[in-house]
Amino acid sequence: MTAVQERASEQIIRDIIKETPLPPYVTRTMFRFESDWTTGEPEVVVYAIVEDDAATNGKLRQVVQELQKALRPAFEKINEYRVPYSRIRTESEQREMEKKGDSDLI
Repeated sequence: MTAVQERASEQIIRDIIKETPLPPYVTRTMFRFESDWTTGEPEVVVYAIVEDDAATNGKLRQVVQELQKALRPAFEKINEYRVPYSRIRTESEQREMEKKGDSDLI
């Protein structure tokens, strides 16, 4: 994938995420491009960054389900050839990763 194609994909993904209704305890979303470790298929992993207390209130499953429900059909509709996955991180986890320089999310 060329740099131009990757930037276009980034914008498409941002637009899809922006249109996805998410609960108010999702403070932001970030993503990164990866390849499936078994098949090599291109994928995008979308991280919902949630308030710390959301992790203890059993709400995380709902966020993952909402992201998956929105992402898969949207990707199919625009022929974006990436398998979408969603993950959760708390604000604290994300801050720690950024502090260590471990966060490569867009």
